[in-house]
Amino acid sequence: MVINADGEEVPGILFNGVAYELEMIGASDVESLVECIRVDKRFSDFATRINKVCRGIANCSKTPMDKELYVDLEDFAKAFRKEVPPDVFCAVSNLFATAMKQDKYGKSRFQFLCARINELGFENHLQSNLVPVKIRAIQGHSKEALEKAGGLFANAVLHQT
Repeated sequence: MVINADGEEVPGILFNGVAYELEMIGASDVESLVECIRVDKRFSDFATRINKVCRGIANCSKTPMDKELYVDLEDFAKAFRKEVPPDVFCAVSNLFATAMKQDKYGKSRFQFLCARINELGFENHLQSNLVPVKIRAIQGHSKEALEKAGGLFANAVLHQT
């Protein structure tokens, strides 16, 4: 957590000793940016595994999620690596561009928490000052993932008709 300009405690990260507030980014926020990012073909062949990890399905049920169902990208990468062959390159740019694509109805299935860092000091291949830190699926989490998260969403009830 960091203190923002209004003096409120908000989700954030420290980068090179400077605190940055994290902001939620959805597909509509980065639509033109995503079109410019080249995604490795081999990664896109396994894009459905992003769903599996972010929703805590099957083998990925042990992937830690916070109370808002976000997964740290480091934890995401570890779980994703177990789901794909060794020759699939899990770069942030591949993940970001694939997850932020909109479907034919103009919707996305994921959101990122990102920091805007103007002087990165390294190339993140996003052609932007955005630094993704966490990812979450918007819907469709497994029951186990919801229970482990223990946040607001964990109290959701399955409605049967």
